[in-house]
Amino acid sequence: MEDLKEQTKINFNDIISIKKITNDQYIFNLKNNKKIIQNEVKEIVEPTLDPIFKSIFTDEKEIDGINGKKRLLSLLNSILLPGNEESKFTEIIFLPNESNEVNRKINNFRFDIVCQAKLEKKNEIKLINIEMQLGKDTTIINRLFKYASDLYREYDTPTIVLGFINTKSEINVPSSSIQLYEKDPNGNIIQCLNFIQIITINIKKEIMKILNNEKIYVNEKELNEIGINWIKFFGLRHWAYLENNFYLLPKKMIIDSKEISSAYFMILKENVKNLKRIIEDEQYINTIFNEKYKKGVEEGKKEGIEEGIKKGKLAILVNLFHEKKEDLNQSLNSIINKDDIFAIDEIKKMFNDDQKCNSFIELLGKKRISEKKNK
Repeated sequence: MEDLKEQTKINFNDIISIKKITNDQYIFNLKNNKKIIQNEVKEIVEPTLDPIFKSIFTDEKEIDGINGKKRLLSLLNSILLPGNEESKFTEIIFLPNESNEVNRKINNFRFDIVCQAKLEKKNEIKLINIEMQLGKDTTIINRLFKYASDLYREYDTPTIVLGFINTKSEINVPSSSIQLYEKDPNGNIIQCLNFIQIITINIKKEIMKILNNEKIYVNEKELNEIGINWIKFFGLRHWAYLENNFYLLPKKMIIDSKEISSAYFMILKENVKNLKRIIEDEQYINTIFNEKYKKGVEEGKKEGIEEGIKKGKLAILVNLFHEKKEDLNQSLNSIINKDDIFAIDEIKKMFNDDQKCNSFIELLGKKRISEKKNK
């Protein structure tokens, strides 16, 4: 075992696990089978709790020249565009995280973070929604699908939903990328409908790979070290030592990324605003101690797996209808199943014009319509 010298700092990237061996001594297991003892540690607040997660990426206050937008650009470029030097996200415009009047008719919800991000050289704008899911919600993919549909409809901009699943218990949600495709009557793919993309990252599963020094891929692209360390930062609950509601990390620690280093500074116990109220909040307690995260579970039950899928499909079809796609009939066959039945009241909620609503219903076909109202 290598004893840590006073001037030595531990690299965040090298830490695999932390254990307490005496009242004032902690052992840090590092890469390459190194073990280092350190007496001084820092107390860290859970970074993915809703108010803290949002403040990391929206706070305008600068820490060593880094503010929330710069942290968000670092996250998006390292996760969505790792190693892509041709075009990077260079500008961020935050959008309201509440649904507007049109979407409130569908469902009243709040997003975690919504922004427009500009790709520098391509001069393109992407609408990006970032969601952090802490509870064991098996309907999360369907809800992300619905969020993407509603946002695309609202802003008429290609939409990416980046969903982090960070539950402590096992959940069968893979890290994956979901893209919609248009098919011909024979089932052959005609084109990719690139206006909506859903990317999920199962943090617990990816942390296991990181600790085993395996490569990490998101959307079939290998992440660089910054992207890996963002996931490791979000996944403290899966590898850091927990004591008295706080995670413990070395007092003397190096974080190579300035953006992640500034995020770390924000979640130090002494720097968190409204700390007492946050750590006494039931959601924080549930998050830390692996109980059901009530908000996520309740939303999942309310939405329902099948209902969530159908609402997402319906929203996409309405989008295509408003765009007056000539090949909407082919889209019907590629997006919905023959057994999908849509409630008439759900369709009407998506239209302000009765004539357009009736035209859409006629196009959809009577066999796909139910006169029964949802409860």
